[in-house]
Parts: sequence; C-alpha cells; structure tokens
Amino acid sequence: MNIESCDFVVIGAGITGLFLTKNLVEKYPNKKIIIIEKEKDVGYHTSGRNSGVIHAGIYYKPNSLKAKFCKEGNEFLTNYCLKNNIHINKVGKLIVPTNEKELEKLYEIYDRANKNQAVVKLVDSYEAKQIEPKVKVFQKAIWSPNTSTVNPLDVLFSLKKELIEKEIVFLFNTNIFKINCNDNTLKVINGKGITIIKWREKFINCAGLYADKIAKIFGLAKHYIVLPFKGSYLQINKKILNTNVYPVPLLDSFLGVHWTVYKDKTKIGPTAFPVLSRENYHLFENIKINELFQSVIYNLILAIKNDNYRKFALEEIKKYIGKNIFQQGLNLVEFDKEVIEDFKPSEPGIRAQILNTKTINLEEDFIIEKTDNSIHVLNVVSPGFTASYPFTKLIVSNYV
Repeated sequence: MNIESCDFVVIGAGITGLFLTKNLVEKYPNKKIIIIEKEKDVGYHTSGRNSGVIHAGIYYKPNSLKAKFCKEGNEFLTNYCLKNNIHINKVGKLIVPTNEKELEKLYEIYDRANKNQAVVKLVDSYEAKQIEPKVKVFQKAIWSPNTSTVNPLDVLFSLKKELIEKEIVFLFNTNIFKINCNDNTLKVINGKGITIIKWREKFINCAGLYADKIAKIFGLAKHYIVLPFKGSYLQINKKILNTNVYPVPLLDSFLGVHWTVYKDKTKIGPTAFPVLSRENYHLFENIKINELFQSVIYNLILAIKNDNYRKFALEEIKKYIGKNIFQQGLNLVEFDKEVIEDFKPSEPGIRAQILNTKTINLEEDFIIEKTDNSIHVLNVVSPGFTASYPFTKLIVSNYV
C-alpha cells in the first residue's frame, strides 16, 4: 500500500478544479497539491462538454456571485485564450424577443445587465440585421459585443499543461475508496493499487456531478442534491451565422434554445431534460439505480410543487416532438429548409444542477460550504465556465 502526503488535495479535474489549483499555486507556490480525477484525462464530463460560451454577465441577479464573477471572468478568460494561443471566436451575441411579452422581459434583462456593468447595447431591428442579416427581431434586441466562444477542451488542456509545469501531481483513473474526515486521510484506488493520501491543510471538493455526495461525507450539503439535466445540441460543420443568437429566457436557470457560433461549426440547442443518472449521456447507459429513483422522485415533486418548473418541463418535452427544437430556433433566425436538414446531433453534456430539497427550488447561484479541513464547491452552473477563475480565486482568498 502506497502512502502520500500533500498540503492540498483537489477532487476533480474539470474547469473549477483546475482554475482553483492555479489560484492555489499563485498564492502558495511552495505547497504540494494533488489532483484526483476518476477519468483518464481532464474535462471528461460537464466542463469538457460545455458549450464554450464566454458569457458577458447579462442575466444574473445583481450582487449574486454569478453577476460578480461573470464580467471579471469574461475579461480574464478572453485574455487567457489570447495569451496561450487558444482560438477564440469573438462573435458577440444578440438576444431577441419574438412578441410584446418577451419585449417587456428584454427591457428587464437590459436593466439587469447595466446593473451588472455588462457591456450591452439596445438595438432596433435594422441595427440587429446589420449585425446578422438572418435574425428576426420584434422591435428591439440586446447586442452583447463581449460574448465569445471557445473549445472548452483547449482551455482545459492548456491549464493541465501549465499545472504540470508547476509540479502539480495529477492522479488520473483514480477512484476514492474511503474518506476519513477526522484524520485528514483518504484511500484511493487505481492501476497501482490502493494509496493512502494524507492532506495537511485542506481537502477541496470540485467533483461536479458528485460534489454533493462527497460534501455529505463531511456532514454538509444537508438539503442539497445534484439533479442532473442533459443538454443536447444539433450541429452543422460550418459557420452559418455571424453571431450567437439567443431568445429572451423563460427561466433564470435555463436560457432557452439558441444558436451558438464557432470558427467552423454552428450549434442549435440545448435541450435541458432531466436524465436518469448523473452520467447518463445516451439512452440507458451509465444508469445507477439509486440515482434513477432520486431523479424520478424529485422531478415529480418539482413538477407538482413548482409552477415555473412545470411550465419549463412542458416546454422541454415539446423539443422532442418532431423537429420542434428547430421551430423554436427559427423563431429567432431565417434559414432554408435544406440547411436545417444538414444538422446532426453533437455530443451531449450534463449540468450538475443543485436542488434544494427543503424549499423544492433549483438553486440559481454558486454555493460554497466548508469545514475546518475541507471546502466544497457546489452548483457551479452557467456561467461557471466563464466565472471559474475569479470565483475560485475568491475561494482561495476567503476559505483556504
């Protein structure tokens, strides 16, 4: 049996775990850090399957952690990509209403964006069509010039390379066997057998889809569970729009079907449909019975007790009927039928959405919980990718 010791042990090699480690190294350059990841490389789940949109900080409630860190994260991540020769698509974004009711909500979003100090402009239909000739606009739209897109794996692999150069230890293909919270040890198992790891300062949980389960071992996340939602996109392998085009969102937690533009492809989506297990990407793969029951039961409770969620669920079901996802997308832009037929399914992702089982609400903001010897990062949903550097910098500054 191997024995290793370190100052910090970080669980999860997604965007949160990697940027948190980067911040740890910047503050404590001489500390030993071990990152444990159950997959064979970085970004196998939520982070690597992210849409790669670098958000501008428009939608989020003023004074929330999301609002605080999205704008700062946009600036940092944009500069990080440019500095590290990561291709970034500076395409911007239009948010377009389709009727009077959505126009009223658009003005609310515009006001919120200004309170968040996001760079936005209210444009009329003529100005919107100068940006994207195919867009449909009901009177006004919001133009966000600072919204961009990247391949998230490019960012993750760049961070991995940077951290390895700073002598961070990565343990891939490694599963946690047991955690002993009282004596700062955990047992992990991989191809080399069982290893006991003892941490001197902090155990940092950035496990994404399983962060709540690990937090519960430490007596935390008492009223929180991850309720997984699968986001599926359709994709065409060419750029067919000048800019990202988004609807006025139905709910704060989900932004609705939108068009996302990259250098050599265009996506429409996502769905945001409840799945049976936390890594249930396709049909009946990776289904765990306890997760299945949890997902079914809490989605039923949400549908019964939460009016907004019930409306949202009905809208999601409609996306699966025929080509309804395109019908929603075509409310925003005009395309020939032949173009639509060239779209094919792309690899789906699953968001680690936290449900508060006490209030029966989906939590909208980032959540951090801690004990004397551990930190647990929960609910890093959109714009978690964009906000990850400043958000994890706060964690290192205030919680370590």
